[in-house]
Amino acid sequence: MPKTELTAASAVSVMRALKASFVVFSFLLIFLAYKLPSQSASAAETIVEFAISAIALVDVALGFFLPGYLMRQPVRPPRGNVQATPVQRWMTCTVLGLAFFESCNLFAFTLHLLGARTVVVGVLFAVGICSMIVWDFGAPPADIPQH
Repeated sequence: MPKTELTAASAVSVMRALKASFVVFSFLLIFLAYKLPSQSASAAETIVEFAISAIALVDVALGFFLPGYLMRQPVRPPRGNVQATPVQRWMTCTVLGLAFFESCNLFAFTLHLLGARTVVVGVLFAVGICSMIVWDFGAPPADIPQH
């Protein structure tokens, strides 16, 4: 069976598909929040809403800045024989950014289930989805031939 190598072009197409999947999942979460009533007997405390919203917004900021920061860090020598290629590192960092954006949507869904105000839940969903749509994952590093 031939070994399939990850190239920069194939990595970009995989990341486009992943980004679209994450956006679709976010809309499915909104649909689920619309169909499921809040599970809490009482509304969430304002301090709980604030704390979870703050964490969600920090996650969005991390989604924008952490992948680029991690890509600029020097590569440490691996412990084993397997070393990630620059394209594989880029993909890992990009998926990490998408996961941070999605966590904002998951926090919004959690707040909905806790009985938080609809405005707070809606804003977090909007921030999470808009961040994913607006965010550009950039170009992967050039392919480096393996020796």
